[in-house]
Amino acid sequence: MSKLTPCAELKAYLESDGALTIAELRERVGAKKDDQIRHWRDGVRRPKPITAVAIERATAGAVARNVWYPNEWQEIWPELSQPSTSTKQ
Repeated sequence: MSKLTPCAELKAYLESDGALTIAELRERVGAKKDDQIRHWRDGVRRPKPITAVAIERATAGAVARNVWYPNEWQEIWPELSQPSTSTKQ
């Protein structure tokens, strides 16, 4: 795993008007402590893939799941790299 960097998207989200607080985000994504959110924001750790999806949902897409896994997101979520095959009839 490469060296982690702070998550600019999470930092910007948390500082934006109307954003969830760290405590609210923690509750929505199932983290145990507020420090986990801070660690993700500051690049100390990154969330597990399932938690990255929960963060994306809790932030209404402001913090996309793939920002946490920039080099391997296509392996974790291959459906994101595939064009939509649904067609309207």
